[in-house]
Amino acid sequence: MQFIIPIRSELAEYVVNDIAGRFSAASGDFKFAASVAAFGMMLRDSPHKGDVNFERILKWARAGAGKVSNGYREEFIRLVHRAGSLPRR
Repeated sequence: MQFIIPIRSELAEYVVNDIAGRFSAASGDFKFAASVAAFGMMLRDSPHKGDVNFERILKWARAGAGKVSNGYREEFIRLVHRAGSLPRR
């Protein structure tokens, strides 16, 4: 028996204003989002990843973990930690 679950996507568009400022002054949510994006770029070995590394990704993710996140952010931190501990080829 095969189950087919319909997947529906919804386009979401947001205006992002370029506000000059230091990354250290960014919100925890912004730092967490940056850590997720950086992790994805590392996994894909993107030419746009710059000098990001697992340590920096973990630092940003922890800064944005917050007190209540339904466990998703904590799970992401564990995932990055595990990925960073894997042997490199």
